[in-house]
Parts: sequence; structure tokens; C-alpha cells
Amino acid sequence: TTPVPSVSGIEFADSDDAANILGGAIGWTPPVDVSFITGYEVYMAHDVDNSYGRVVLDSAGESVVPVGVNRLSMQTGTVRQTTNEAFPANWFLVFARTSAGLQHVAEAAKLPLYDESASVPRTVGLSSVSFFDTDADPATIGGTVSWALAEGVDLGFTAEFGIYLGNSIVGYLGPSLGSVSRGTNELAVSPGTVSFFNTHVLVHAENKNGRSAEVVSVQFQAFDGEAIVTWTSTTGTSTTTSVTSTRTTATITSTKTSTSTATRTTTPVPSVSGVEFADSDEAAKVLGGTVGWTPPVDVSFIMGYEVYMAYDVENSYGRVVLDSAGESVVPVGVNRLSMQTGTVRQTTNEAFPANWLLVFTRTIAGLQLVAEAAKL
Repeated sequence: TTPVPSVSGIEFADSDDAANILGGAIGWTPPVDVSFITGYEVYMAHDVDNSYGRVVLDSAGESVVPVGVNRLSMQTGTVRQTTNEAFPANWFLVFARTSAGLQHVAEAAKLPLYDESASVPRTVGLSSVSFFDTDADPATIGGTVSWALAEGVDLGFTAEFGIYLGNSIVGYLGPSLGSVSRGTNELAVSPGTVSFFNTHVLVHAENKNGRSAEVVSVQFQAFDGEAIVTWTSTTGTSTTTSVTSTRTTATITSTKTSTSTATRTTTPVPSVSGVEFADSDEAAKVLGGTVGWTPPVDVSFIMGYEVYMAYDVENSYGRVVLDSAGESVVPVGVNRLSMQTGTVRQTTNEAFPANWLLVFTRTIAGLQLVAEAAKL
């Protein structure tokens, strides 16, 4: 049959600031030709396919909106849920109804459902993220960041996705690459974007209250005119650490482990030596003072240094140490890091105390292999 004309321009602003409770009116622009339409129905569903869709009732308890009204005022205290509690409501769908029934779901108008509340997004809601650098300049990047939604995830508190550069899977959050509204699953990074020594792209779920604690990230290597090294994306939280090199990435989290190997190898990166540190803060589990080291003879490939405190020499649960200015990368020629006052001696997992300091050299390809890092 001929496709049924669809509504457009759906709008909804939740007037109830309680989590998982909706209020207000859903409005839309009707199609030009409404001669075959007998009414409209609104559903809240888990996805754009109307999975586990539940009809939304108006303030009078009716489900069908007459032609000419073009808005549905919700019942007070409408619960944000589908017909299956395991699959939260993430989308509104507005269907036109004819004498033959509801129009096909592919023709229905859709709007990401945003639940107004005082909370940041509870989860990032993604299963993976990918990025391939197509910029031939080794100091800059370009290409498309894309991601896939996780199954069964609650996206109701997510207004947009924020994309950032970073120097590890979690921890330091670098420059923003931009943000996109929920419903868009990719971001174009303009060629010539400076990487600032960063080796990861991180995606957070965000709303006006802040960003999700959980993050999904992918490590990339700059395109050098010969090859692109790709990496497995990983979901992590503050209990995640990463050991990286130009050859292998091993990711350790409290819930899952992911390993990926690059497509080519490189010469080992020169290491620092003679690492020294004397704690100037006599309080237990609080550190102060300066970590110093002797640089390698050849620093021509080195872009900076980073210091981690970790549970063991494998950099398990390693946490980057920031300097007094809050920076994580020490420029070539400085060869020392003065800690922030009151630096807590801890890893990214409280069950595994920090017992080691590791000093890594950083090149355009990322941090050197943990086996090559200097330890104290």
C-alpha cells in the first residue's frame, strides 16, 4: 500500500524533574495531507524499532489524539517504562492511524526521550567506539569517531555524547573534539586537529548536570603514510588501568579484560634511568616532593614523559601522577615532576595499593611498552 504520511518536528520537554517520571506535552507538525488519517498515537519504546513499545495516555486516559490537535498532554506521574522492565524507554514514536491501523514503524516519527532529573547519566550506554586517523601529519589527526549502542541500556538521562582526547582509557580528560545530540552515533574530526600527545579517543554520556563516570574509549595511532594501527575499544570506569605501547595494549578492569595487538612492530623506545623520589609529606598514604630521572641519550623521538603509580611493575591499576600545575605530560628537557600537594598514594583500584612509580617516555605512537619503562 501507499505509505501513510508522517508527522514531523516532534518536541518534548519533560516538566517533571523526578527520575523515571515524565510530565508535559508532546507536540508535532501534522503532514500536509491528513485526509486518510483518523488520529495519532504516541509510544515510548526502547529503540527506534518500537521494541517493547508502550502507548502513552493523555491526561484524560485516552490513547488516540484526534486529527487537528497535534499534541498529547501526558497524565501526571507518567512512568518512563516500556512493556519490559529490562529494556528502559529511550525513544518516543508518533504514529499516524488510518482505517487500516497504525502506520509502519519505519514511517513513524521518532524523538530521543530525555528524562529531566538532577542526575548525571548513569551509564555511557555504548558497547564500543572506533576511530581511524586519516591525517598524514604525525602531530595531527582527522577522521570519523563512531560508536555502537549497548543492548538494553538506559539512555533516558543522556542528552548528548561528548568526545574527548585523552592519554589513557580513563583518568586524564584532554581537549574536547566536540559533542553530538543523542540519536547521532558519529562525529567528524577535522583534518589538522592537534593531538597534544594524546593517544585515546574517549566518549562520555552527558547532560546539563555533567558527564557519566563510565567512559568508552579507543586507542589510536597516528597515520604515518605507511600504515594505520587499530585497537580494540574498551569500556571502563575509575577502576580501569591500561598498559600501552606501539605494539600491544592490555586493558585490565574490574569487570572485563580486552586485548588487541597492532599490525606492525617498532624499535623499542629509549628509557629514562636513575629514577629518584623522596617523599616530603610525612602523612601516611599522602605523597609530596619531586620524582626525578636521567633522560636517555637520544631524545629525538621523545615528545614527553609520564609518571604512574601502580600496584606492581606491570603497571597494574596504574594511575597517572599530575604535576603541581595539574599536567600529566612532562616536556623533554625538564626531567622531573613536582607532585601536587596532598597527592594520595593510590591506584585506580583501592584494593590494590600503589607500591611502584613508573616513568614512561611518550612518542607520537604513544607510551612506551611497560617492560621498557623505568621503575622505582
